[in-house]
Amino acid sequence: MGGAVAERAATRRTPCRTLLAWVAGLLLVALLAAGLPAATAAEQEALQVVRVIDGKPVAPFQAVGHRLGLRLAAEQPDPDALILELPDGHTLAARAWRVDGLQYVDLVSLATALGLRLDWDPALWGYRLRPRAAPQGQDELTLLPERVYEGLRGPVAQARFTTVEDRGAETSPLPYPAPWHTPSGEAVPQAAPPVEPDQPGEPLHQILGLRVWTDEGRPRVQVEASGPVAHRSLLLANPARLVLDLAPAQLDRSLVELPADQDVILRARASQFEPNVVRVVLDLASPVGYRVARREDSRVIQVELDESVAGYRLWWEGDRLHLGLDVTGRVPLEIRPLREPDRLVVDLHGATVARERYDRPDVEGVRAVRMSQFEPHVVRLVVELEPQARVALPEAAIRWTPEPGGTQAVRAGGVEVVWLNRLEELRVRTAGNWLYLALEAEEPVQLESFQLSGPPRLVFDLPATLLGGELTPAEWTVTLEGAEGQEGRPVTLRLGQFNGGRVRLVVEAQEPLAFQTYTLEGANRMVIAVAPPQVGQRLVVLDPGHGGLDGGAGDEELPEKTVNLEIALALAEILRGRGFQVAMTRSDDTFIPLWERAALANALNADLFVSIHNNSASDPAARGTETYYLPKQPNNLWLAQAVQQELVRTLGRRDRGVKSNNFWVLRDAEVPAILVEVSFLSNPEERALLADPEYRRKAAEAIARGIIQYFARLASGPAQALNQADSAELWQRVMGEPRSESGAQNPR
Repeated sequence: MGGAVAERAATRRTPCRTLLAWVAGLLLVALLAAGLPAATAAEQEALQVVRVIDGKPVAPFQAVGHRLGLRLAAEQPDPDALILELPDGHTLAARAWRVDGLQYVDLVSLATALGLRLDWDPALWGYRLRPRAAPQGQDELTLLPERVYEGLRGPVAQARFTTVEDRGAETSPLPYPAPWHTPSGEAVPQAAPPVEPDQPGEPLHQILGLRVWTDEGRPRVQVEASGPVAHRSLLLANPARLVLDLAPAQLDRSLVELPADQDVILRARASQFEPNVVRVVLDLASPVGYRVARREDSRVIQVELDESVAGYRLWWEGDRLHLGLDVTGRVPLEIRPLREPDRLVVDLHGATVARERYDRPDVEGVRAVRMSQFEPHVVRLVVELEPQARVALPEAAIRWTPEPGGTQAVRAGGVEVVWLNRLEELRVRTAGNWLYLALEAEEPVQLESFQLSGPPRLVFDLPATLLGGELTPAEWTVTLEGAEGQEGRPVTLRLGQFNGGRVRLVVEAQEPLAFQTYTLEGANRMVIAVAPPQVGQRLVVLDPGHGGLDGGAGDEELPEKTVNLEIALALAEILRGRGFQVAMTRSDDTFIPLWERAALANALNADLFVSIHNNSASDPAARGTETYYLPKQPNNLWLAQAVQQELVRTLGRRDRGVKSNNFWVLRDAEVPAILVEVSFLSNPEERALLADPEYRRKAAEAIARGIIQYFARLASGPAQALNQADSAELWQRVMGEPRSESGAQNPR
């Protein structure tokens, strides 16, 4: 239970529920006006204790409470507030956070409740807390941030770099309550370090280079000067930008602007802001925390920025709950379980949240989700589970660090934590009877595909992906050229967010389609080529069951051999009309031994062997359609499933399934082979249907569609990876325009 209280105190952001009585405020103001309690020489120094939590300045109660004549009440019922006692016995409640074993109080709400002034002093880069009527410098506390200047604390990215600033994403409305950080390691007030450019030995140092890149998954900016420079930084909002001033410095005019094309840094630009100050402005997608490091000689300054956390998605796939993280880049994770109630806590290090959230998602087993800026560079996401949720929490904490080419998902008990990709662009183009789909995403594309019938559909799924850019759910129709003498084939495309974390693209046509995918250079672009399967050289052997003296099931009026033959003849006509070559074991009422039937398909090296039958049973209630195969050929199951699905959909009879049986014709076949039982002649209802030529024609059409579906799947191969030259050539051929390898075209 103690862990739950600590977690709530660190993550919940509920307002203080208690107001200070106005009498208590007057008493405390009088106390401060009479002078603060006596302090030691050490206490008279400014308190370097302020940090920012939830965008508010806070300080440890242990550091400021006794200065204000406050002490903790005996009972503390609310983990989000401290109950404080005044010397006269009155109490007040102050919003609080527990971090690293300390209880932090909100300075703004505390000062308001006590009737005090809390003023920001840009010259100090700190706050002054004093009675409202007191002049500056009298009866006041000076409160500085925990880290105005950290000194030479050790390496950040390389041994030669040392952190000198570490700031969260809190933006400043003032241009320029920021100290200069000098090469000597001192923070000085607002004025730039004095420099006399004309004085010998005090030259302006040339800014030699400005570089924007990603290192170990983190956005970085590096500025190199010809000599030691001081710097100051400021994060501004509306629009979001990070300002870095360098002095004494002079700008090389070739470094005026540098497109960054990153998710965090949009652009970098530089100017001669003052005669001895060069200003570098980083245009950001959103405000994020950052660190500034300098090399030992102070000639190179490097800025490391947080990744931005836009949100999350939750969805179920199978028996596993998926938690998708929508982040501009992969960052180290710490995942740990908490009990009473069951929660999964995910900390994202080196990250800034774009917007804090508290949600009650409509997801099975999930009670609530909250996401907040837990620390300046740590985003915390807490998934609270229902009491009886079928989600297993991990046994212990999990720490994950991104590695190039490493896993893209982290399993934490019954939860899979994944990084969300974004589909930024989809273009569609037709050429003859070909349909081309060009996809571009932020990260390498993962594609899953399958086929459906009734009507024929190709389904392409992008797992752990969101619609991005200007893409929205849509449906549209294109027309592919038909075969010679035939009308064009309409094809309908549908794009949508299938579930919380899966983009689905469906291609629907009147006839089955085949496809081939090509992964372009960089792996974040892919072309899907769709067309009717090429069947001109495909040979199908049809085997009407029984014949001659062997009448099969049924009776003299409607023997099975006759029904089988008529379905087979209709099927042969349909297949030839689609461009197939067709051979038949019999085309009239002739008896053919079983061994000769499969032998014909083997001798012709056929692509398929289809034996057509109708069923019979002692129970006249037996009904439906079934298809048999043997697993001796790797594609037999595909063929059986495709034909069975089409027969059931078209005829509307009971689906008796796909089964395996050691029938002679299947056992002897050395080519892909199936045996179809269309319906039951022993069932009065189905016998009447089989006597109808229209029903037999529908059965033939269904088997034909299943065969075409099978060949379409057979023609659809795995993704082929193309090199840079072939990638550019394919893109130009498909899209009708050159393709730059460096950036995406606007969606259209």
